[in-house]
Amino acid sequence: MKLLKNEYDKLLLSGRTLSESEFLKKTEEFLEWKTEEEKEYIRNCMFDVFKEKVSEIKSIKSEISVLKQLSGVEEYINMAKISKEYFGKTKSWIYQRLHGYPVHGKPAKFTNAEKKKLSDALMQLSEDIKAVAMKIA
Repeated sequence: MKLLKNEYDKLLLSGRTLSESEFLKKTEEFLEWKTEEEKEYIRNCMFDVFKEKVSEIKSIKSEISVLKQLSGVEEYINMAKISKEYFGKTKSWIYQRLHGYPVHGKPAKFTNAEKKKLSDALMQLSEDIKAVAMKIA
């Protein structure tokens, strides 16, 4: 079954570069000569991949919600400066996490600790802005 799993994994990888119809044709050809036991094994593999993708989608949704929560104020916030000052990272780093851009083949995301740090940074900035506004008034 390990050999079958390797064949299946290669099929999945090839699907990244094929059109949907080409991939479906290749999948049909792959399954054509398989026994029922092998097909059942492949179905289980497919289900495992499906569960993994659902988990990834939920994770991406969580990260997109960070970006949505910034909606309306993001244009006033220098995210590059926050990335450098609060995280010691580049602006690319923070934008990868905000937009879920792929890093090493997986969507980048904030850890819970990083979300807390971002929240703290925004709170500090809001206090700084409030202090300046109070001086002006």
